[in-house]
Amino acid sequence: MKMKLSERLLAYWINIPRHWRLATLTAFLLTVWTIEGIRFLTSPTLRLPTITDAIICLIPAILLFVIWKTKSQNHL
Repeated sequence: MKMKLSERLLAYWINIPRHWRLATLTAFLLTVWTIEGIRFLTSPTLRLPTITDAIICLIPAILLFVIWKTKSQNHL
């Protein structure tokens, strides 16, 4: 039976050591925040963050927090 692409990507992601997954998500999070911050600060009009801005920034932060918490619980 052939695996779907999403299943193969998930299997590959799970096989990566946990500290590399954490480093990858941290780098992704910092990249997204930097791009969003530059886009927000260089906007010609000062505006309030939108729902899309919140989602773009919060989803990686939540993922990073969940991985960090599961990692810290494993070391106890």
